Amino acid sequence: MSNWSKMILLLLLLVTITSSLNNPTSSKIAEKIAESASIYDEDALDVQNIKPPPFASLVMKRATWFSKNGDTETEYLLRHVGITPIKPGKDSAIPIRRRLSQDLYEDGEPRQEEQEIQGMHVLDFGYGAGHMTRLLRQSLEYKHQVHGIEISRAQSARANAATVDTGLAPGITFGTHLGFGDLPYRNNFFKHVLSQQAFSHCPDRVSTFKEIFRVLQPGGQLAFQDIFLGRSKNVMLHIEPVQKAFGSVMGTIKNYKKDLIAAGFIDIKIESIFDIAETIDVQNHLNIATKAGFFKPSQPQEQHPELLVLNVEESRLKYGDIAVANALVHNTLTFGIVKVRKPE
Repeated sequence: MSNWSKMILLLLLLVTITSSLNNPTSSKIAEKIAESASIYDEDALDVQNIKPPPFASLVMKRATWFSKNGDTETEYLLRHVGITPIKPGKDSAIPIRRRLSQDLYEDGEPRQEEQEIQGMHVLDFGYGAGHMTRLLRQSLEYKHQVHGIEISRAQSARANAATVDTGLAPGITFGTHLGFGDLPYRNNFFKHVLSQQAFSHCPDRVSTFKEIFRVLQPGGQLAFQDIFLGRSKNVMLHIEPVQKAFGSVMGTIKNYKKDLIAAGFIDIKIESIFDIAETIDVQNHLNIATKAGFFKPSQPQEQHPELLVLNVEESRLKYGDIAVANALVHNTLTFGIVKVRKPE
């Protein structure tokens, strides 16, 4: 066989190997995204019908801590991008906003002619039940438009239902997007993108951050709160059950920094919730329960014995509750607020 023939065969072999490597990766990412969406689509996770165990509130509820200034985590996040949160109440006026017909929208955003009468656009990425989306709408002047995007159709239905009676629906565009890939928005569309506990479900954060970078205006900000891997020696032993229960794909703060830089973001600022929080609900629940003997953690180097006998599919909340509590005891979970900026 000639050297030329050998080279051709070698090239063909490399192409075959590359294809076999790429396709499984894409398939695994798609499966992980579908798993996360399906978990939040389950009726068992509907907090209106079932009261979650105390430790599962870390994932099931948005407001799990309060800052030393009295802000909830959601209000604190808004302040990070210069928005003063206004809580809905009998004495607070709902911003006047004319209802936009759906035929004025293309791919989840206003048509070009509609943009001329719009102010800035703000995106709630992974809006869940819509708590932060509604707070944004309440806190912004009428000329601004609030958008939300979510992978779970069940969560989207909950958010819409919870928003209808508030009078805030005219100024919110809720959308669903089954994945963390291409976003259905134009380049440079948003002034701010905010998110809570969404990227810890994302199996390809670099691609997701690049899409958010694309839809942000120059100088636009991304601010989010998330759950990160701690530095415990046995971190993966205690984190894997949490990820199994909630479809998470957690990373360290170092991983996030690397992914954000790869996407093009600058001015990366990270605050530990333990430094800024007056109280952390889930940690308080855990301390009280452990002290009273209601929760007994495993040894640092061992899996929690109850997780070994529980079927996660049949008792996801209980499984997740124990997994989160055990992970917290062993310092394998940490929480933080991240703020970055797109260069001007």
